[in-house]
Amino acid sequence: RPPRSTPSNSSAASDVYKRQVRGLLELYHLAETNARNRVLDMGERIKWTRVAAYIAQTINTIMDTYDAVKIEQVLDELKQYVKIQLEEGR
Repeated sequence: RPPRSTPSNSSAASDVYKRQVRGLLELYHLAETNARNRVLDMGERIKWTRVAAYIAQTINTIMDTYDAVKIEQVLDELKQYVKIQLEEGR
């Protein structure tokens, strides 16, 4: 059985993880900014706070695992969560 791709044995995998985390950090900062935006009503700010927290959990999962299947799963869950939050805001 071939070894799992981890940053220690695959620089390509490491680059993918780094890009994913960088992109998620950008989204986290956007969500955090909106959560602190006093122009938004409290309900919207709470939604953005929840999105920021979910993104932070996703980043932590990616940092803790190098299992590509698990990472894809948590990214899909994040997409679904954000989609639901955005739809509720309409």
